[in-house]
Amino acid sequence: MSIGELGIDVNPAHSELLKVKPPPEYPPEEGRYLRGNDYSPVAVVAILAYFDFEIPEYLENLVRISVETGAALAGMLQTENIGLEKVIANIVANPNIRYIILCGKESAGHLTGEAFAALMKNGVDEKRNIIGTDAPHPTLYNIPMESIDRFRKQITLINLLNEVYPEIIKKGVWSCYQEEPTEFMGYTVHDYGAFPEPPICKKITWKITQPWTYVEDEKQLAVIRKIQEASKKLATPKTVSPKELAPKELPQAWYVFKDNLQYGPVNQSVIMEWLRDGRITIYDFVWTQSFGSSWKRIIDVLTLNSKK
Repeated sequence: MSIGELGIDVNPAHSELLKVKPPPEYPPEEGRYLRGNDYSPVAVVAILAYFDFEIPEYLENLVRISVETGAALAGMLQTENIGLEKVIANIVANPNIRYIILCGKESAGHLTGEAFAALMKNGVDEKRNIIGTDAPHPTLYNIPMESIDRFRKQITLINLLNEVYPEIIKKGVWSCYQEEPTEFMGYTVHDYGAFPEPPICKKITWKITQPWTYVEDEKQLAVIRKIQEASKKLATPKTVSPKELAPKELPQAWYVFKDNLQYGPVNQSVIMEWLRDGRITIYDFVWTQSFGSSWKRIIDVLTLNSKK
């Protein structure tokens, strides 16, 4: 295959470097990010350790400043599974991106930054679990192994976890642009051109929309069946939306997080109905006041509470 067939062009800013024109579908996944220079060698990922309605200004500034400094993509990463899968899908769709700067305060509940670093160092096991992390749900169900392998080959991680100072991040982006090897925070970086294989531009496959088709063991199957039975018992003729429920009506307020969107407050019977209708899955996340600052997967909490 020739350079032309790969869609490789010469970047005008660095005429000696081969750069790839990303496919029209790039970036394939939506999310909380900004798109910058497609020919940039670096992306910035800031850990989001807050609820959607509590995102601090400094985190939004980090994303904005990263793109203004020249990052190809800059955004926030909240979860160690679906969120990380979306990052992988978008990065491997642009072979020009050779570095990721990981920054922002670690998520105490998800340990998203730790999971990210463990993926780069250790990969995943036969069940798609990230090896060597204590994150609660570090399973990459919805993305092909081809993309995971490419991501680990294509990207060098610059791990600045818990760094929130914008000038440091700007210096990191600038360093990755340099034509000659440049020292930055213990890393030696420079722009050495696109990854020498065609882009992989695919959306995640969303196996979790029907999680009962992906069962690891009998114990998990029993949990799924119990949830399905409970949802049928709690079903009502009319679907209730979050907007139709006033907080004063709720004996316990719950929030649902799916596809980077938050819904609620709702009560538990609404969550069960949404499960039955397929609006959400047992692998989506919920939060209620007793959880503190951490979201939890429905499969891990709902079977206990459905007895109430």
